[in-house]
Amino acid sequence: MSTSAFEKLDKQAIALDLEISGRRVELTGVAAYEKQSNLGPTLRIHVDDPAGEFDLILREDCWNGKIEEVHQAGCRYRISLTPSDLVPYPS
Repeated sequence: MSTSAFEKLDKQAIALDLEISGRRVELTGVAAYEKQSNLGPTLRIHVDDPAGEFDLILREDCWNGKIEEVHQAGCRYRISLTPSDLVPYPS
């Protein structure tokens, strides 16, 4: 039985590298692996940023990015996202 690539990230601190408006932004969040009825297996990364907290949700069946194992700023993993990876989803 194969396990989810996202499942190993549950409760882990994740470094996020994003490109927003042509600018590289680095954030840190805590991941939660979830199986949602309307989205399937997901990784919800809660970011508590001084500008405002938010959740970033990655759908396992739609996301093809890389998960890198690193040891930086208290994080064990890093995920890099491009603008095409980001799609607003109403809460």
